Amino acid sequence: MEKTRIWLDTDIGDDIDDTLVLEEILRNPSLDLVGISTVFKNTPLRAEFASRMLRAAGREDIPVLTGSPSPIRGLTPVRPHETFSQWDLEERTPDPGAFLEEAKDPFLVPREILKRAKEAPLTLLAIAPLTNVARTILADKGGILKSSRLFLMGGEYREHRPEWNLECDVEAFKVILSSGLDIRAVGLELTEKSTLSPAEERILERTGTDPLADFRREAVRRFQKSTNWPITPHDALALYMLLKEEKLDFLPVRHEIEEGTVDGQVRGWLKEGKEVPGMKFLASIDMEDLHRFVLNLGI
Repeated sequence: MEKTRIWLDTDIGDDIDDTLVLEEILRNPSLDLVGISTVFKNTPLRAEFASRMLRAAGREDIPVLTGSPSPIRGLTPVRPHETFSQWDLEERTPDPGAFLEEAKDPFLVPREILKRAKEAPLTLLAIAPLTNVARTILADKGGILKSSRLFLMGGEYREHRPEWNLECDVEAFKVILSSGLDIRAVGLELTEKSTLSPAEERILERTGTDPLADFRREAVRRFQKSTNWPITPHDALALYMLLKEEKLDFLPVRHEIEEGTVDGQVRGWLKEGKEVPGMKFLASIDMEDLHRFVLNLGI
């Protein structure tokens, strides 16, 4: 069976959903994870977190790169719970070490993604603000990405409310909309409905007997203790969409970005507009099937 080559772009370390997605990818035999890039704010610490997960999985061969900490344009948004919730209990925040030096090179991630895409078609899975992906598209002067695909969690396609990944880098989302790439998106209108029940959360706390499962259980425990939030696997819908695309319904994206400035920050949201070539959004989802997917770790 030919595997799907995946590049994961993530803001892992805050909400637990990125951690679940990375484990799901690592455990799925149909996927070949060729690289990870981190984005938004403390990207070296995010890279260290992802690297620890890879070590737990025995997959230190997968490169982890430190990406853009700041948006292409405007100020970085702030939200109250940016605590790196999976690090801040009982364990001192680790030294991100070599990743600090990598963070000084803004072209590191675009260079590596384009190199991988030139080798063979690549599927970009973007579950974070889209700064790294947009910078890669802007750097792609030779059209290398034309044979690749992009699956993303971002935007809100029904009620035109603000959504975090779009708001964190409005300019990057504009680049995505104008790229002409083959894109599938899932929006907040679906992901916000995916919250697990307490019984389902307990399944995540019990599943697995290997070091990667131990890592996830500890991350879940820290997340729950730090935030006291239920687990809403927003980003898992992007991976679910990738793996089950042929069974799902999509609609053309006919949207553009409306933006304004609030407290000195650029804010943005999607509104009705012209059709975006190549881009579709997920129209609906069977939440019971999604929850089975999440609790079975993506397989």
